Amino acid sequence: MVKPVITVHAIRWFAERVLGIRGLPDDDVEAVAALRAVHKVSTADLERVLEQLVERGVTAGASAVLFAGTRYILKGPYLITVLNIRRQPRFSHPIERDGD
Repeated sequence: MVKPVITVHAIRWFAERVLGIRGLPDDDVEAVAALRAVHKVSTADLERVLEQLVERGVTAGASAVLFAGTRYILKGPYLITVLNIRRQPRFSHPIERDGD
């Protein structure tokens, strides 16, 4: 198995989009520091959970892992971001076809 590399960007967005933690700074490094200091979250534990979630996908060379309504985006061994696919609209505007 290939060991995944978890980015601070992915940790930050996992905290916001999956755990529901609000009010983090815009900068990813500052956001992760705030998770530790203000919200008392163990980012080491988050990193271990994220590694376990994406390890098989990384080993298989996948570009994403879907789990419980969340898409974990991979680039090689790196988990680069986390998207909550339940809350995102599929299309931002109606699709028009010729002849309609």
